Amino acid sequence: MALHTVAESLEASACYYTERTTKNAEFMLDFCCMGRETHEMLLAVESEWSTDAKKVIDDDFQKLVYIRSRYRMVIFRAEPKEVHQRAKAFLCEFQGHLVGDSYIFAWIDWEGKVSGWKIMVEPNNQIVGPILIQRSVPDNQYHDVT
Repeated sequence: MALHTVAESLEASACYYTERTTKNAEFMLDFCCMGRETHEMLLAVESEWSTDAKKVIDDDFQKLVYIRSRYRMVIFRAEPKEVHQRAKAFLCEFQGHLVGDSYIFAWIDWEGKVSGWKIMVEPNNQIVGPILIQRSVPDNQYHDVT
């Protein structure tokens, strides 16, 4: 699992995740890992395979704003532009931000190619992004999300 590789690179001591085939119950999130010495949450991940952007934001992304974690990520298949618009609208209304909060959005297309963006909170609760951080789909297949 790719997320376990990320957890190893963060030197995590423990990972918790949902695995429906073995009935491993969800621990707060679909996946999270903790620091070896600090016990802080290093990575918090939610995923939604529906193509419904409203479901991605309302059912999964919104959990992440209440979690204190170094990295917070949502993995999804819905149209990126609509997901980002809904996420930004929610984040503009949310009052519990800390400066520096950031959210990573990983869009996986139907061929398994991944593109990633981040949205950040700057001073005065200014929401910045989405900022492209990775694009693995060819330019002619890329959907502009700005």
